[in-house]
Amino acid sequence: MCPRYTVQTQSLAQQDQVGFMKSLLIKAQAKIQFNKQKKLEKIIQFAQKKKTITNDDVQQLLRVSDATATRYLVKLVQQGRISRVGSPRDAKYQFVR
Repeated sequence: MCPRYTVQTQSLAQQDQVGFMKSLLIKAQAKIQFNKQKKLEKIIQFAQKKKTITNDDVQQLLRVSDATATRYLVKLVQQGRISRVGSPRDAKYQFVR
């Protein structure tokens, strides 16, 4: 075999592998975003039913950490879907119609 042919074959194989990895990464990111959106919708439905929710409620509902629950709640406040009531230490969140 010609050394030049071997280098070109390896290069094509590496390119295929990189393309495959990129497509996997894109699929994984899309799945993560889809799951996150489902969780946000679950929080909204819970807030509609309960009227007022807390960070602890979200932690128990989704089985997530305090920090993750806070990130979800902040995201929903930024989107204008819920509003924060009370001091930051004792915050409660209400569904916005």
